[in-house]
Amino acid sequence: MTTNLIDRPPTRGEISVRARYGGAMAAEESADLSIDSTDSIDDAVEAAWAAGDPDALRLAWDHYGRLVFTYCARALSDREAAADCTQETFVGAWRSRERFDPERGTLAGWLIGIARYRVIDVHRTAARTPVPSSGLADGDQQPGHADE
Repeated sequence: MTTNLIDRPPTRGEISVRARYGGAMAAEESADLSIDSTDSIDDAVEAAWAAGDPDALRLAWDHYGRLVFTYCARALSDREAAADCTQETFVGAWRSRERFDPERGTLAGWLIGIARYRVIDVHRTAARTPVPSSGLADGDQQPGHADE
């Protein structure tokens, strides 16, 4: 059983971004920066992602998690499978984050592209899974049962 990782919707109007001091993140020196525009949020998340900032995964999850989950849920019609697909999308995206090129598109578009292939994988796996059936025609007896 999987844990539903879409417990809370991401905030759209404000997002906290830690300020960088001397190239290192300092938790005690972090400052909350309020970002009002969705474009600014997208830019901040994409910049953090492209830089490989460890906080970028959480920022991306908070900002794009609902979008990716909604895409997966509509494509799969199963919330649990959609939650798994969403998680696999973000894990896979983070592992291959060096492939993201902000010049070629947005982070949201890149994540949806990854989710699309995850959804296809789920459908392929389901198609290969045999459906259990009794394999008996009407009137056939169960194996091991003789007429008495």
